[in-house]
Amino acid sequence: MSIQWTLVFLCTCAAAFAAEEQAKPEIPTIPAPVTKLALFKNGIGAVVRKANPTPTPFLVKDSMTPIHGTLWFMPSDGLSVRTVKQRVREPNTQPFQNLTASYEGRAVQLTLSGNSETPSEIIGKVIRPVKETPQKQRDAGYNSFQPSTERFLTLSLNSGEIISIDTSRIISIRALKINQTLEMEKEALLITPKVKSAGPLAICYLTKGAAWAPSYRLELGKDSAMRLSMSTVIMNELEDLKDVEMNLISGYPNIKFENAASPMASGMTMAEFFRQLTGSGGMASPVLAQRIMSNKAFASDAAMGAAVTGATLPPSGESEDIHYRNIGKISLKKGERLYLPLESAESTYERIVEWTINDRRDNWGRPVNFGSMEKYNGELWDAVSFRNPFKSPITTAPIEITDGGKFLGQTTVEWVNPGQKNILRITKAMTVTGQVTENEIAKTSLKEEKASSSPAKSATRETVRIGGDNYWKQEIEGVLALKNYRKTNAKAVIKLQFSGDLVSAEGNPSKQLVPQGYNSVNPRNELTWETVVKADRELKIHYRYSVLVRY
Repeated sequence: MSIQWTLVFLCTCAAAFAAEEQAKPEIPTIPAPVTKLALFKNGIGAVVRKANPTPTPFLVKDSMTPIHGTLWFMPSDGLSVRTVKQRVREPNTQPFQNLTASYEGRAVQLTLSGNSETPSEIIGKVIRPVKETPQKQRDAGYNSFQPSTERFLTLSLNSGEIISIDTSRIISIRALKINQTLEMEKEALLITPKVKSAGPLAICYLTKGAAWAPSYRLELGKDSAMRLSMSTVIMNELEDLKDVEMNLISGYPNIKFENAASPMASGMTMAEFFRQLTGSGGMASPVLAQRIMSNKAFASDAAMGAAVTGATLPPSGESEDIHYRNIGKISLKKGERLYLPLESAESTYERIVEWTINDRRDNWGRPVNFGSMEKYNGELWDAVSFRNPFKSPITTAPIEITDGGKFLGQTTVEWVNPGQKNILRITKAMTVTGQVTENEIAKTSLKEEKASSSPAKSATRETVRIGGDNYWKQEIEGVLALKNYRKTNAKAVIKLQFSGDLVSAEGNPSKQLVPQGYNSVNPRNELTWETVVKADRELKIHYRYSVLVRY
């Protein structure tokens, strides 16, 4: 009798617990779509999501992978956020990566390879040997997930036996259907508001997965008229975007933890978090080279506030080194790319020949062997000079140059502020040639000159001792010879770098020190001439400088 009462009591308790579980209200899941997105060129974006919170705890439907230290909830008063695990069904996008998940519960006929030449066949029902829910695994970009690959496929045979087969032996699988969705376990954000919110909740963070790639086109016309056009390609590997207010950011973002995801990122573990912090792992590589985003910026204060919502203070005004370009609302599915023309302006240009002659001496003043006269003489380029006609800066990007619809060349345009002058190289100059000649000026006394018929042998050099080393002080005379084979005059911009102290130079060039000379015994200088070489004529420019040469 006591056993019967015990059983009745246990059944009653079990029913009560079951009723209590069923009576628990289900936690609502609230979508938090992306409403604003500001893109850098290196694949990082400033994301703003908007959710309409409930007065009770709720789950955020969307997965996020914030960069460490950039996740913020606004308003955040009386708010707590934690990660919880939940079961979801995801599309089976890679059915042959996990055969167990793809065919679980279905009858299959397998054709297997073996030791004999004739393949064997086996029929059974695919089962999971251990009842567990597959967890989502992050890919390199931390945006999509797939179950891990399994080595064995387990079948339940009609005889009641269970057999596990090495998947490498499977030649073919025959089945009526394949599982189109998979049940998986993923993490979600559980937000618990402690005070009633008066408006939507903004979730702001930086993440990787979207970028913009700008390009420019310079059209040259008659009478020095030009048109500069700008376009961009937006790449979206983040998620489906619908009516998202988008900004394009130019500048050099100082993002210290760009290769470390936030501890609140979906699926993040402590080991993975600290591995990323120490630099031994991280997110996907930037979309564009670091040099392309290494520039300084001018700001558009009208667009600054458009990139962030839920700010607790009004904007301070212009930011001198970050520029935001608002392009309106954009809809773009994940994996799609969008081409957009952005801006076009007309102005004037000047066609020039740019001749750059690098320093031909090492840190101790000794001549460098270039191996060829072409390298020794430097490069001459057919180039174009113009000022930025836009009200916004030109960001570092590729630029195509055309004339009357004909392609002339492509190069990289560096950062150019509005109104700032810029020179672009089009192609190597073939109709204007240049040659550099340098010789030491021999210093001789009258007696030495009479005693010797060879000035080279009778030359005297001043000796200077620096840091225990001996140096000759030499005076060098150089000649720059420019020959114009064109039927029209050619404006030339000549940049000559040399080691030493300038004595004299024809043509009144500008002079400046170059930063590469900090470890040289001689100062390193650059002379710049702007001159005109008449049609079918040759121009010669003489200059002198003194230099210390170690011996």
